[in-house]
Amino acid sequence: MKNFLGASHLPILTKIMDLSKEGPVLELGMGYYSTAYLYWKCIEQRRELISFESDKKWFKKLFSDKHSSLIMENPINPEVVDMGAECNKFSAFRVVDWDKLELGDIHWSVALIDHRPALQRHKDAIKLKNNADFIVLHDTEESIDRFYAYRRVWKHFKYVYHYEKVGKPRTSVVSNFVDLSILE
Repeated sequence: MKNFLGASHLPILTKIMDLSKEGPVLELGMGYYSTAYLYWKCIEQRRELISFESDKKWFKKLFSDKHSSLIMENPINPEVVDMGAECNKFSAFRVVDWDKLELGDIHWSVALIDHRPALQRHKDAIKLKNNADFIVLHDTEESIDRFYAYRRVWKHFKYVYHYEKVGKPRTSVVSNFVDLSILE
C-alpha cells in the first residue's frame, strides 16, 4: 500500500504513547504531524516533551514569532533542560551538530527518531539504547536502508518490532526495557 498522506508512524507512535503513559518524551526531528501530536498528547498526559531540529528553515517554519520563547538557537547540554520543573512542558531546540548533542542521564519514556541527516538516525538510536523505554524509528524498510543504516541498530536491542500495518514507510520500535510483543 502506498502512503500518499505521510505520517505512517502516527498509529504506532499513538499506541506507544498510550502504553507508556508517563515520563519525558524526546523528539529528534520535528514535523507538522509528529510535533503537533506529541505536543497535545503530552499536555493530555501531563508529560514533558523536548524536541530537537537541525534544519534552520524547517525549524522557523514550524514556529511563528508568538512561539519564539520556545526556541533556542544553540545546541544544548543536559543541564540546560530542567526535566523536573513542571509537568506538560514543551521545549524546542535547533541543533547545529547532532554529534555534539548530549542528552545526559535522562531516561526517556519515549523517543521518536525522524531527523536529518538520515545517516544520523542509527547513531542516535544506539546512543539512546540504555536511556529510553521505547524508541520509535521512522523509515525503516530494508529497501531504503542504504540511506539510514538501521541494520546497524537491531543488534543493540533486546526487543525489535516492525510496524507495517499502514504501508510504507515502515516504522520500527526498539527497546531494551519493554517486551514489544505487547504491540502485536
